[in-house]
Amino acid sequence: MSLHDSPHTSVDDPSRIDASPFGPADEVARLLEVTEARMSALREALENSERRLQSVVDALPIGIAVVGGDRRVIASNPVAQALIPDCAPGDILLTEDDREMADGMDTVVRVANGTRRINLRSQAIAWDDSTAFLVVVEEAEDMVTGRRLRRSGATARPIATPAVPAIFAPVVDLATGRVAGVIAKPAESTDVTGPALQRIIARAAGVLAEWSADRHVSEQPFVMVSAPGAIGDRGLPPFVEAVIRRAGAPRNRLWLRIPEHEAAAGGELAREALAELRRAGVRTALERFGGGASGMDALQTLPVDGVVLDEALVGSGDWTVIQTAMSVARHLGLVPFASGVEDDAMATRLRALGCRNGEGALYGDGVGPKEAAALVGQRVTEPILEAVGDSPA
Repeated sequence: MSLHDSPHTSVDDPSRIDASPFGPADEVARLLEVTEARMSALREALENSERRLQSVVDALPIGIAVVGGDRRVIASNPVAQALIPDCAPGDILLTEDDREMADGMDTVVRVANGTRRINLRSQAIAWDDSTAFLVVVEEAEDMVTGRRLRRSGATARPIATPAVPAIFAPVVDLATGRVAGVIAKPAESTDVTGPALQRIIARAAGVLAEWSADRHVSEQPFVMVSAPGAIGDRGLPPFVEAVIRRAGAPRNRLWLRIPEHEAAAGGELAREALAELRRAGVRTALERFGGGASGMDALQTLPVDGVVLDEALVGSGDWTVIQTAMSVARHLGLVPFASGVEDDAMATRLRALGCRNGEGALYGDGVGPKEAAALVGQRVTEPILEAVGDSPA
């Protein structure tokens, strides 16, 4: 007898298994029916449970979801689905660090190449003899507009003040004395990197789009951002490209200022990073220029568009070195900027050497976006001294 013919190898025909160790055929059939009925009841109970859970979650005014240990979304409300991609029931929740779900975990979901950030917190809960996680949106931030929502108890409320308040310092055309652009920087006057730098860049693109909307191309301002560490951030070029596209900002009017010593020490990786930033639609300038960190040969290979004379160099009054730095910039076809301009005599001498734009105490400190918008294109007759934090438009 072949294995296929064995009466103990198939239950397709219950009459053939009377002698099997399972017992009589009718008992096996009843067992199968009971098992199927129980499985059907379990499935129905689970579906009803998920439907009841979904109805509760739907009623909450904050972004909330219930997620299994495998990160499958069991239930989520419209707020969560609107804020978080792939957050409908049955989807797999994808987070920035791709970690496994854990009790008390704080994590981030990035949307639109990081131009929106969703901060989540999870809490373990019992669910059908296993562990699931209640995931709550703690904060949602649009970096371009600066708008944020933060959880307050069981509701979400808007937050007016951005996480990194930005101020805008004037950059003046030395030939006309008019404000040609601004430098966007944190109100705390400290260097920023990572997410904080991204917020400043996003706000810069946002105000640039607002200020340029009703202006002729020739009158559109530029916005500059000091970006230490930018050439080592491989995610920055796609982020910048997404920011410019979302904000609707004119290409090549947003400048990132890269410390000269970082570009000089970065070698081929720095050149690739600068080229990627240029393709993303921004211009780059070497900041703190004039200290001799880059030789002429190295400068010729860097895909940058401008240089910013070092504030200490400008303040030193060593006009021989300043003139040499200006000659290098002119030879390479780079747009020159000077930082640390303190008085009219200094501005006049820089202009005579061919420096196109200046910034510093002569023109004032940073102001908020509304005040800065009113300054663009205007002649600076006295320093703008009052620093005003970022405020919603």
